[in-house]
Amino acid sequence: NYDDTHEWEHHQVVCKGLDHADMLGLNKATLRLKCLINWLIESLLQLRHAHSHMSEKSQSLVHVYGPRAKHDRGASIAFNLYDSHGRLVHPELVQMLGDKNNISLSIGFLRNIRMPDKETMLKASVDEKKVLNGFEIGKMQTRVEVVTAALSFLSTFEDVYKLWVFASSFL
Repeated sequence: NYDDTHEWEHHQVVCKGLDHADMLGLNKATLRLKCLINWLIESLLQLRHAHSHMSEKSQSLVHVYGPRAKHDRGASIAFNLYDSHGRLVHPELVQMLGDKNNISLSIGFLRNIRMPDKETMLKASVDEKKVLNGFEIGKMQTRVEVVTAALSFLSTFEDVYKLWVFASSFL
């Protein structure tokens, strides 16, 4: 009979995986990624089409889904690009052009998005109304196709800047 179950019960198991990860800089890497994604979001939101002769207000190029830059945001972004007339640039076209420019983008789908009530819709900015164009107020939208980009712990400022330059080329 092989019975050593009592022998290992007296040993204390200590897990120091998080301490080891912290020693390797995991917390610093996470903070760095948050700074990179926050810079990317704020910079993308600054991209606007030039004023058209029909309108005094410029059109936003990028709509970012999810929270704006926050401390607790993850290292990924979902967004869509729009032309100067407020028309969606199809996400698959953006992805294909990204591939040609060595920028890794994916396609994602946002589901079960609650549209605002009529009062909220009336108060919405031109950019917000553009995103909601074609959806019934107060109804559930089952699917919105978006472009997604995710950073990894190896991502650098050069990577996010390259994505920003790529997006700005749609102006």
